[in-house]
Amino acid sequence: MRVKVIFIFALLMVSRLGGWTPERWFESPKSDRAVHYDIKGVLDWPKKMFEGRMTLTWRNTGDASTQELPFHLSLNAFRHPNTSFMKASGRLNKNAGADVWGYCDIKSISANGNALSGRMGEDETVYWVRLTKAVNPGDSVQLEIAWGLKFPEIQAGSGWTGRFLLASMWYPRIGAYIGNQWICEPFSAAAPQWNNHGNFGVYDVELSLPNALQLANTGTVVPPSDESGQALTDKYGRAVEADYDPERKLNFIYKIHAEDVRDFSWAAAPQGSWGLVTLDFRGKQVFFYCIPKNGSQLERLKETVWNCLRYSEEWFGLYPYPALSIVDLPREAIEAGAVSAPALALFSNIAFDPLKQRAVPEQAVIQQFGEQYFKWMLPSDGSDKYALGSQLSHWFTRKVMDRDYPGLLTSKRFRVDADFSGWRANWPASNRRCFAPLNLFWHNNNCAPTAAMSQMEALLGESAMGDAVRAYIAGGSFNRADENNFRQIAERISGRDLGSFWKNYFENMNSPDYRIQSVSKTSDGRGTITLKHSGGVTAPIALWVSLENGAELRRTWNGEGGQMTFSFESPISAAALDPDLEYPGLKNKMRSTYSAKPLKRGMHYWAQLVFGAIGGLLQGIGIG
Repeated sequence: MRVKVIFIFALLMVSRLGGWTPERWFESPKSDRAVHYDIKGVLDWPKKMFEGRMTLTWRNTGDASTQELPFHLSLNAFRHPNTSFMKASGRLNKNAGADVWGYCDIKSISANGNALSGRMGEDETVYWVRLTKAVNPGDSVQLEIAWGLKFPEIQAGSGWTGRFLLASMWYPRIGAYIGNQWICEPFSAAAPQWNNHGNFGVYDVELSLPNALQLANTGTVVPPSDESGQALTDKYGRAVEADYDPERKLNFIYKIHAEDVRDFSWAAAPQGSWGLVTLDFRGKQVFFYCIPKNGSQLERLKETVWNCLRYSEEWFGLYPYPALSIVDLPREAIEAGAVSAPALALFSNIAFDPLKQRAVPEQAVIQQFGEQYFKWMLPSDGSDKYALGSQLSHWFTRKVMDRDYPGLLTSKRFRVDADFSGWRANWPASNRRCFAPLNLFWHNNNCAPTAAMSQMEALLGESAMGDAVRAYIAGGSFNRADENNFRQIAERISGRDLGSFWKNYFENMNSPDYRIQSVSKTSDGRGTITLKHSGGVTAPIALWVSLENGAELRRTWNGEGGQMTFSFESPISAAALDPDLEYPGLKNKMRSTYSAKPLKRGMHYWAQLVFGAIGGLLQGIGIG
């Protein structure tokens, strides 16, 4: 049926009151708009194939002329088992069926009616086009491109799984020309997602899809209109969001518009795969595409997004785009690397959580929202040396989680030591989050990006850190942000030299690795405690001890020598490293405290453990 969104009138009214319409977002450009993609294409749903044509207008914003233009053809990474990506990743064997593979083929490219030739780059995921004449700085060139692709079984963020299709990396995307150099890296196993160097621009997209499909996308759907400009309605007088495709009787054409974005993605699934709910926040429209079985968590998602919008406005400035789509996908899609796109957040929800003890939906949505600010509005200058966008989005996630979603399972017994063999990497642990049985709950505090930012905030203070991030966003949004600018801004605001700190935490991804190695009682009734420094940052660390005679003492160790033993006049009843939380990124929080009397396991402990285990089992069989 044509009527996909019955609230289209309300959307139009709110958008006009808020100063934007689906076909025009901003009164003036927020970016340099180096590209304009005008894309038209049709999806063959049964075959998971797409045929497209586009008019690409590219403006040279660099410092030198260029006569070759590179394009990402990232789906070619999944063309056969011998591609560079497949051999490096080892994801599939050579006996995999044909449906597993995908590709992207450019069929023709022309400029001013003249056919252009091209060549493959380092591998078949990059294609270079030779122009008939060079494009000087400030000048533009317009290309007509026809291409075809086949979506693979979902791999590294694009393709189909079950009844869902995620269209990421689905069009020939031009590289970024920075200074006198093109940034258009091959699709690699080391960094499989599209890089962070894309061009800001405008997208006008027409998708011809079977009428039995639902669509979620970057951008806003422009309702069809008649010759007089009036919005089309159905026989009940309701506005429609798509019109019939005159060339394909069973298809609808969706016209979609987006401004000042660096990429465009969409997802499709049969009708009924998602329930659609909207949320309005000060003229911003948030669309929730929720898998029906996960509908019980919808209110949690709405509350989370509301908090993200509120806090981000308070900390950095209001989310700039008029719309945001939040799409619930099967777990296997997220595990295969599905990533956000501008104004399009992707996550996997849960269905069963009666005690609301797992912050899975909250954490995922906050992380995706953070990427809208720090990944998609703050493009790299080409180096990505520190992956600063990722670090800031992790930091934002921790800030929101700490404010509104503290974990229930905060017992020290559930924290995972950095030496735990099942951990993803030997990264710094957190000071407030925990790792629950059966992997039911964990927070991204346990990763290097969050630890580095948390340590920086502890060093500068919350106020100075907030001012630095706010100033960095104000100066870098919709612009080429030099990652070193963040350090310079932080130094200017705080008045501190961050040279050694930056080298330790950002360049080398180090952190202090101190631990309580042993606690003992001597034959003469004294207490001893041995501390160990196993590597990472060497810096003075405080030790607090409580003795059995009632005394409380503090000691400081500079970490030199790798090991230090302190002796006290009475046996030790409790001890803690870094009692003042000067090192949020301390690597082994599990071994940073000692108690002669272990915590008692009360009813609350066992109730959460039992219900968490039940929830995990139900989730494992597909119910949760």
